[in-house]
Amino acid sequence: MMADLEELQADRPIKPRRILSAERRALSRENVARANLQIAGALYIVQRGQCFHCGGALPLFAGRRRDFACSREHALPQERRTGRPQHDNAFVLAHALCNHDRASRPFSITEWARAAELWESARRLWIGSSNPFPAWIDLANEKLKEST
Repeated sequence: MMADLEELQADRPIKPRRILSAERRALSRENVARANLQIAGALYIVQRGQCFHCGGALPLFAGRRRDFACSREHALPQERRTGRPQHDNAFVLAHALCNHDRASRPFSITEWARAAELWESARRLWIGSSNPFPAWIDLANEKLKEST
């Protein structure tokens, strides 16, 4: 009986599959968070530390003034996502309050044009692989063509 138990345990993987898959998901979330931080850093430089909507200063650390904290303003609101992750994650930086005031209103033609200019500058600034900005620029160009 004891030998059978030892044989069963020897055949088992060290960690159950669900733990391994959870670890992989955590690593992929960490990689996504790291990539988003790099993208936000590039956008912060290109936007010269200014809010996309009001042009006010974007503090890196807002302290108690949470409404003026830096937040990601997605170009496509959740209700209007296309299902293409390279487009759905397109964002610019804005104050949390400006982002909240905009709610789920889609970008206007001028906002798409401004975002495309920012993303083009960020594309040139980007160092490393997996540059997200060319897909975002294509998205902006599609939206500008749709509106004309």
